Amino acid sequence: MVLNQIKAGWIGASIAGVMLAGMSSGANAALMLEISSGTDTAIVTDGGLGDLSAAVGQVRFSGAIGGFSINISTGTSKPIIGNADFGSLDLSSIDVSGPAAGTLTIRLTDTDFLQPNITSGGLAIAGITGGTVAAKAYIDFSNAAFGQGVEIADLGPFVDGPLPGSSSFSDTEFSSIVTSDNTPPFSLTIVASIMHTGAGQLSSFDAALDVFSTPSDDISAPGTLAVLGFGLLWFGTRKRRSQR
Repeated sequence: MVLNQIKAGWIGASIAGVMLAGMSSGANAALMLEISSGTDTAIVTDGGLGDLSAAVGQVRFSGAIGGFSINISTGTSKPIIGNADFGSLDLSSIDVSGPAAGTLTIRLTDTDFLQPNITSGGLAIAGITGGTVAAKAYIDFSNAAFGQGVEIADLGPFVDGPLPGSSSFSDTEFSSIVTSDNTPPFSLTIVASIMHTGAGQLSSFDAALDVFSTPSDDISAPGTLAVLGFGLLWFGTRKRRSQR
């Protein structure tokens, strides 16, 4: 079964050593990924304990959390996308609930962006859900990890359709960033919330955050969708402006 193949291929070698709160290591690592069910929490830092990505600027977790038997989450930041002078963050996740309902909160954050004169930001998301998915984005000029100084976007909740299964969704939101404290360095954070009301439900999404110093900059929603698993899982790829 495809679900078992996904589970074996992505999760089999990863559960040991990553579960539960306090897994953060490498105190100087800026890029951090947190997955929490409210009772179980995993925190992985770039290059730290449990990070399944060897690339600098990307962090990946795979394992069971709370009532979710499958969670594969990847966060990407500078220098892979954007850089210190162009703030960009991307969070993708595949989540399947186990024998019962459950909720997940997935947070991705990075600090020490140096882009000056921020005027606006945008969050784009696309995916599928058999439950409910919502996402928010923040910029924080105190440069705090997971800081929520200024909200950039609030998307969703996106809900499964009238026929049980997995319904697709996509949305983009831009907003002006007006604050008296608009001086780098700053942090960026994406917060995704997932709720499944039954066993075996699937949610998968890609959320992309960018901030801009001029109104002419733009962001595009996740684009090419590759079919995985049940024909509904996807990984979004999106066109981005050239790095400065």
